[in-house]
Amino acid sequence: MAADAHADTSTAPATVMIGNLRRENAKLVNALHQLQTEHSHLKRCLYHSTSVLDRATALLDAHGIPFEIPPFDVRAISKDATATSSWNATASPETAPESSRVPRFELQCELREHTKSIVCAAFAPGQQDVIASGSLDKKVVLHNVASRTRMLQIDAHASSITDLAWLNPSSFVSSGCDGVVKTWTMSGASTHTHTVPEGFVVSLTGVDEHTYACSDTRSHFYIVDTRGKHAVFKHRHSHRVTALAWDKPWRLITGGANGVVTVWDIRSGALPDDTMEIESSSVPRPPSLGSLAEGSLAWSCQLGSEWLNEASGSAIAHLSVSRGRDESRRLLVVADDDMARVYRGRQAESTAVTDRRRALVDYSVHNVLTGLRSRTFLVRGAFWRGSVRSVDDDDVDSDRVRALNEGDLVVIGSGTSGATVFDVTSESSNEPLQVLSGHKDRVLGGVFHPSTNQPILATFSADTTLRVWAPARTS
Repeated sequence: MAADAHADTSTAPATVMIGNLRRENAKLVNALHQLQTEHSHLKRCLYHSTSVLDRATALLDAHGIPFEIPPFDVRAISKDATATSSWNATASPETAPESSRVPRFELQCELREHTKSIVCAAFAPGQQDVIASGSLDKKVVLHNVASRTRMLQIDAHASSITDLAWLNPSSFVSSGCDGVVKTWTMSGASTHTHTVPEGFVVSLTGVDEHTYACSDTRSHFYIVDTRGKHAVFKHRHSHRVTALAWDKPWRLITGGANGVVTVWDIRSGALPDDTMEIESSSVPRPPSLGSLAEGSLAWSCQLGSEWLNEASGSAIAHLSVSRGRDESRRLLVVADDDMARVYRGRQAESTAVTDRRRALVDYSVHNVLTGLRSRTFLVRGAFWRGSVRSVDDDDVDSDRVRALNEGDLVVIGSGTSGATVFDVTSESSNEPLQVLSGHKDRVLGGVFHPSTNQPILATFSADTTLRVWAPARTS
């Protein structure tokens, strides 16, 4: 009995110590969770905050007022972001117009491989059923959407992924907050690396099968040929370039933090191997191609047209270009004002080098799409350009499928738990076609498969999933 009592007495301090350690551990876990939440909210607000800061600085400078950066209240920003996120999470497709509740698309599969928010995705060109996705978990994942299997996972960057783009059916590029852009093969091998001197890359777009354009946080955009060691073209813009899109064969379209959309005429020619750099918005005429080194590649740049997307100068969050079979163009501009605009190209293309300025397409607003939540969240979108395609006439739903195939569609991440599909075939069609619901967190964007006979699309979200959708075939 005495021995048992002694044993109970000796184990009591140990039990109390273990209990205290567990309580302290629980407190540390809660504190860590709070810090991670604040960090996530700050990342979410970074894009919007820097855009507002750029505009405020420009306005103050114009009036000769010195500007000092005030201290930021991290917890206030966190609280505001939490409130916005809670509002977004409760958004329901039932609040959308009646037309958006017609089930035009249905879920095919859900792909789960990432551990943090997916911020970008792109289908491979050609007839492949491959989609690449990039995430805040620093990884790039390739999926086969037909077999619903993971093909490849790459620990791509030392920091969060910011964007990715395909160059050709067998290679793609990715960028990260580490300031590096890497070129990858389908086997996961890195074949080329480009590092920006300062800041990091915020936007990428493919130019041709070996070349891409990118923009960084220090107001530069680059054109990089992956067959060389250096960027063959570098331009410093008057404002930070927040979005890029390539309009074949030679137009680069940039969107700025000042809300201005600019069209550049950029053409390749023979130049020495050194990087060509322009540090002002005044772009000189390109040198004579006949006097340059044979076999080396570079690009000449000429400012074409530019316009203010909307009166308040909201930052451009995303650009996407689409060309129909009739060579007509559409330009999707998602801005930081909770709206997206679809522009229509109006002027026919001229291929004469001496007529470069007239060769640039003029754009006019075709559709204004509302109901988004892009003011606080960086969201992306994509086009589906319809054309007449064969559909099985024995299918009772063939008329509805045909209507989707032949229409012009846009999918945009809305900052809520559902992406929105719009029919922009006609100028008056501004209502949502359908809200693709089912994600558990903010939908940051959507992409269409470029080569299928039907509008197959994927949406990506902060809930770490990709959801693949196809036209609904049930009444």
